[in-house]
Amino acid sequence: MVRDVLFSTFLIQVKVGCIMNNIGVFETRQGNKYIFDGATNMVLSASEELAHTIESHDKLDRELIYEKADLPLRQLMKKWDLFKLHEVELSQDMILDELRTYPYPQMILGLTENCNLRCKYCIFSGNYEEMRTHTFKRMEKETALKSVQKYIDYIEEWRAYAPDKQPVISFYGGEPLLRFDLIQEVVAYVKQTGFKTMFSMTTNGTLLTDRIIEFLVTHNVMISVSLDGSKEMHDKNRVFVNEQGTFDVVYGNIRKLLAEIKRQGKEQILPMMILSCYENETDMVAMNDFFVREKHLLKSMGGRLSKILDTELGESGAVHESMSVLLDEYLQEISTPNNEEQVSELFFKERLFGSSLKVSHNRNINPYGRNYSSILGNACIPGSRMFVDVDGTFHMCEKISYQFPIGNCEEGLDINAISRIVEKWSEKFTAQCKECPYQSICGLCYASCASGDNFDIQGICTTRRKDIERQLSILYSTLEQNPDAMRDFSAHKDSIDRKYDSFRFVMDKC
Repeated sequence: MVRDVLFSTFLIQVKVGCIMNNIGVFETRQGNKYIFDGATNMVLSASEELAHTIESHDKLDRELIYEKADLPLRQLMKKWDLFKLHEVELSQDMILDELRTYPYPQMILGLTENCNLRCKYCIFSGNYEEMRTHTFKRMEKETALKSVQKYIDYIEEWRAYAPDKQPVISFYGGEPLLRFDLIQEVVAYVKQTGFKTMFSMTTNGTLLTDRIIEFLVTHNVMISVSLDGSKEMHDKNRVFVNEQGTFDVVYGNIRKLLAEIKRQGKEQILPMMILSCYENETDMVAMNDFFVREKHLLKSMGGRLSKILDTELGESGAVHESMSVLLDEYLQEISTPNNEEQVSELFFKERLFGSSLKVSHNRNINPYGRNYSSILGNACIPGSRMFVDVDGTFHMCEKISYQFPIGNCEEGLDINAISRIVEKWSEKFTAQCKECPYQSICGLCYASCASGDNFDIQGICTTRRKDIERQLSILYSTLEQNPDAMRDFSAHKDSIDRKYDSFRFVMDKC
């Protein structure tokens, strides 16, 4: 199991503040104080006196803040009703409306619970409570096609709510290419119906034969391949059943896949995704150097970087010092002009650090108060993506335990089950996070907080809160040095990311 990159994964010297009931305080490297208003997600410059007042009081007192605020802040408080708690009540109609209008629906077919590898950090390795292990169970054709048809029916029914939705049907495992026969059946069925969708697949890359590659590229299946850097790095954890490393096979198949994409002239419409994982002890400078060296080969790729959770492999201690080195380089590079060659070398660092910076910078500002998603910590609505297990049961996603079913291929989505899950989540989230300013940008996940048939948010909450304040501190430290840094950053990465925009939800989701 892995998690998306957070700034807590490396050592950085920033100061984070404390919280006065829905207001956060953080400090930049330059020593300047800012306040984060949880009611609107606005970040405002604060005097030392105002910051101290907020930090020294446990309860929200708007009159006291107004008294200590300067004139511009007082005007903003009046205009946008800053620093005020807003209550939003859940209802089943609201949940259903959010589900209908969710912009990126996806059905993920778990074709098999078997795999030809035994990766040491795999979520299905048997090292994780409540998660299934590798088995020989496989999805039947009838189950797959019934599930796909349910998905098609939902998309057609909801098209009027969000006409520009981009449907996605994904193949997952285990190793989905162990069921290449079923992949072919599903693609043929969808083509026969005339339904317009993207296809995607997550694979370990070892079974990509010439015939399979030609089929996948011909039918525009976007392929995500796991590659953890150099041979030494990759082979440490990603091994066959006999413990032999897989790098040589995977690397060779990536070359063949890219060659076929080029042969069919689909380099601009069919990016290949690289999924990479790292540990505390991973030398991140060396990992970056590998991807920079291979940019001539992997220039068509997008991808995602994820950190292996410390508890999963018995790790302990701080991350490798190379992480801080890489971060300092990155912050310097995004603030200075880059030519095309330099831009291509930002690929790895951008995936490692840029996503979190961008999320913090482009957060949703709610000047009129909290909305529906804010009371769930921006957790997704169950059903906005559907993972189908081998038996045809629908789950929220491929990474959560099977304790939270949301329907099945026979009857479709169960709105009552979805409502119960959201209510359980909301109850836990509200109890733990009601007065936290960062709840609407928190991004806590059902899968990471699942415990039995309920959720445990307290265990991750304190760490996540510190993570967010570190992210904000890094972001505003950078903006103080160069107010145009994020605009320049976006311009620099245009040449890398423009062709991936329509695929980003596949890359950046769980």
